[in-house]
Amino acid sequence: MRKYILLVALSFLISCQNQQSVQEYLVAKQNDPAFKTLSLTPNLLTSTFDKLTEDEIATLKKVKSVNLAFLVNDAESEKFSDESKILERIMQQKKYKSLMRINANDKKMNLLYIGDPEAIDELLFYGNSKDIGLLLARINSHDLEPNDVMKIVKMAKDFDLDQLEDFIGTVQSQVKAKKKKE
Repeated sequence: MRKYILLVALSFLISCQNQQSVQEYLVAKQNDPAFKTLSLTPNLLTSTFDKLTEDEIATLKKVKSVNLAFLVNDAESEKFSDESKILERIMQQKKYKSLMRINANDKKMNLLYIGDPEAIDELLFYGNSKDIGLLLARINSHDLEPNDVMKIVKMAKDFDLDQLEDFIGTVQSQVKAKKKKE
């Protein structure tokens, strides 16, 4: 009996330390019908690498994937509040380091990273608005530098963003439908 109690206590301690990551959260939400999700690889962002310089190609190759998840705030459901709490708890883990945080009225924004400031392995954006919903964006990378992020933003004008535009259109239509209900 004593061994059984010790085993249960040990299992409980281990499970408490094994907290969910943002990646695991995003994977779980891919099949949740309340969420709109999108996953992209750098190859899907640009139809051809021919137009890019060697430096731009090297920068883009540091990005493994881009993941987005959006949940509209439905006043009739507790899901928005519950999911916001889950995400905020996940992002309080020590491995997530804050770059910027904004809290204004009923809106929150947090930019975080995993890795070193000069070698980012994961860049996260979390936005939360009671009027609209929540957005989680994750760039999974390998040794991404702050200058690389700026290069990617500049390259975005040449990206094939059809999938992203479809995602944004779906999000906008959900927000409009929500506002009509109110």
